[in-house]
Amino acid sequence: MRPRLEAHLKLMTEPQQVACRRFLNTHKELLKTAAGSTNNHQSWPGGYLGHVEEVLSLALAYYQTLASTRELPFLLEDAMFVLFWHDCEKPWRVMGKPGEYHSAFDKELIFDFQMNKMWEHGADKLLTPEMENALKYVEGEKGDYTQGERTMGELAGFCHICDVTSARIFHDYPKDR
Repeated sequence: MRPRLEAHLKLMTEPQQVACRRFLNTHKELLKTAAGSTNNHQSWPGGYLGHVEEVLSLALAYYQTLASTRELPFLLEDAMFVLFWHDCEKPWRVMGKPGEYHSAFDKELIFDFQMNKMWEHGADKLLTPEMENALKYVEGEKGDYTQGERTMGELAGFCHICDVTSARIFHDYPKDR
């Protein structure tokens, strides 16, 4: 396993680590070559794991910084667990050619696919309602946004910041070394 990813997993609870390692071991060969996206971020072979490592690194850095200014209403390990799973459909969704997605993936079905992958590896039962909200809205509220009600919880907002930083600011790093 990649050393930085291993170090990040150790910051999660034991059951969270087990579920994540089960996913990594089951899909080891696919994950080695999976891109992080078709075009916009970490789009090279191995970019998927690079993106996962990076959002976990950002979570650690942002959590430590924000927690030094005020108490956060969620745990670091829960943010890292959500971020580990937030793009778990990508190895199956992103195809080999730039800009090409697997036709079986409708944007509305991505959350269901993610939940199914989590179920396959025993991760779904570790989700709290706040973590499920974060998984659902890590990439934004999109059509669920309303002025009258807060849709994205605090944990979702935090995970969103980590994902946006990696995908939009550091989109071309870390290239697999």
